Amino acid sequence: MTMRLGGLASGIDTESMIKQLMQAERLPMQRLLQDKITMEWQQDAYREVNLLMTNFRNSLQVSNGGLMSRATFYQKAVTSSNSSVVTAVGTSNAQNATATIQVHNLAESATWQSTDGAFEMDSKFLTQRMGAWTEGDGPDIEWDADGKAVMSFSVTKPGETKPTEVNITINKTDTVNNVISRMNRSQVGFSTFVDQRADGTGKTVVSMAQTGEGADIRLVEDANGTNNAASFFASLGFNTAGGGESVSLNDTGHQATAGKNASFTYNGYQMERASNDFTVSGVTYTLHGTSNDPVRVTTATDTEAVFNSIMEFVDQYNEMIDKINGLLREENYRDYRPLTEEQRADMSEREIELWEEKARSGLLRNDPILSSAMNQLRSSIFGTVQNVDGVFNSLAQIGLTTSSDYRDGGKIVFDTRHMTMPDGTRLTGEARLRHAIENNPEDVYQLFNATGGTDANGNKIAGERGILGRVNDQLRTVTNRVTERAGREGRTLQQFALGRDILRVEDRITNFERRLQQIEARYWKQFTAMEKAVQEMNSQASQLFSMMGMGHQ
Repeated sequence: MTMRLGGLASGIDTESMIKQLMQAERLPMQRLLQDKITMEWQQDAYREVNLLMTNFRNSLQVSNGGLMSRATFYQKAVTSSNSSVVTAVGTSNAQNATATIQVHNLAESATWQSTDGAFEMDSKFLTQRMGAWTEGDGPDIEWDADGKAVMSFSVTKPGETKPTEVNITINKTDTVNNVISRMNRSQVGFSTFVDQRADGTGKTVVSMAQTGEGADIRLVEDANGTNNAASFFASLGFNTAGGGESVSLNDTGHQATAGKNASFTYNGYQMERASNDFTVSGVTYTLHGTSNDPVRVTTATDTEAVFNSIMEFVDQYNEMIDKINGLLREENYRDYRPLTEEQRADMSEREIELWEEKARSGLLRNDPILSSAMNQLRSSIFGTVQNVDGVFNSLAQIGLTTSSDYRDGGKIVFDTRHMTMPDGTRLTGEARLRHAIENNPEDVYQLFNATGGTDANGNKIAGERGILGRVNDQLRTVTNRVTERAGREGRTLQQFALGRDILRVEDRITNFERRLQQIEARYWKQFTAMEKAVQEMNSQASQLFSMMGMGHQ
């Protein structure tokens, strides 16, 4: 390592001079660092566009209830002439029609209550731990060595013939309240409520979760032959003690209310259902009360809902292309390069913000990938759908067209022209769309979602695909191209083109750093050599002057 001499002999500020020389040497390095930052910004800009297009594409999908779903075009509005008796909602399969329904009685769930209504209840009955009860004072449970027990139930739900077997594990440390809560949270199929009264009595009510006839709750022995469920319910005031292998609440003489099916006349036909909610011909009805007269329930296409779904698609599409076109047209300020650390140190935060706003501008100006994508999307949206199975083959026929203002970059707008609809009606844009939705929903669906035919090689014929199929394919293609260019979260730089460019610049930066170190070392070596030479000259001069002085004497 060269020993550095800092100008003591020559009087030169060597360190400052070398620093100035190195600043000039570092100028190419600054340009490399700025290039790297620019590419990283461009990568971020690409990824933001990809996210924008991906979100739009996802919004179209069936799984998200988008326009690619048939149900979106068949949304139904259902009205009732007496909503206090019956209300209804329609699925996409419901036919546009009017039904009449007269409700004779509502479905009710079966309930059971404790024997004779009320029973004596100790004030601490609900809150004392079950293991602390003495025999005869509380639930008579057979505990195992670990202080646990199992209550077993066999529950037949309304309308079912095969019972559901349910086991609930309880602990000595549980209170009666804990056990009741655990039963109610389980899938046992019924709920239990205990009303503790101030007069020292209580009342227990058990209710089936489902309405309808045929419900049964049996308290059965567990695997060890112990009927802990019967013992527990005996402590709640039911006559189930000593029930043996199996005891039904229906057989204990205290059923409060038998379950009932809903009974009604639907379009002249007498019908029953176990629930007050049921579906007929794609319409789900909910019964709220009985009626002396039939109630009219009318199902029709929900034109407004379908219209709003299509307009949501239009708004999202317009927003997407507006943002992308803005990036393609954005001014590129070539004199505004990314700031170096030294430059930032000499600027205020506001100055940095304004500078970087211009430095980031135009990163994707006239980008070939995105420019091509915009052209392809316009063709996909506004092109004719060939051989479509319906009366509409273009957006213009349902009232939508491209904006005539070139600055809009192909936004979708309402067509102001009058056109003739299939039924002969002449309408303009918005009215044309609403008319098509109401009168030709399947044709509108096919315009957007026709699958089209295949060629001799089994490939789909692009011109025969519906608008959304073409848009979906185009967006998938362009997002893949952008990913190849700018990658995505989780990918290494080596896996995409811009990342590889960044790596190459980083290699150049590393090599340049090494070169700068060598240059700086050379400068120090040269200046050190100069300092040594000056020192030697000064030393010789000093000796000469000394000798001359001695001779004079």
